Amino acid sequence: MAFSDMGRAFLTPRRVRLVITLQPVSEDRVRIIIKTFPEAYTVQLLTKPAWRPASFGNNVLAKKILDSLQTRVSKTEQ
Repeated sequence: MAFSDMGRAFLTPRRVRLVITLQPVSEDRVRIIIKTFPEAYTVQLLTKPAWRPASFGNNVLAKKILDSLQTRVSKTEQ
């Protein structure tokens, strides 16, 4: 699990939680699954401050990670 700081919106800290899973498919192949969960650090009525699910963001960071891995793999195969 990893976190990416997404800055603030109206003084509310935001981040994206990334869950990266590697699943072996065969002896020389691996399936990579990246799930993204946008979160905001908020205080709700009668609750303590905590990171909670939010509705901002997109999958750009996950796409960049996958593209980076793809280029590294293609360089090693050559």
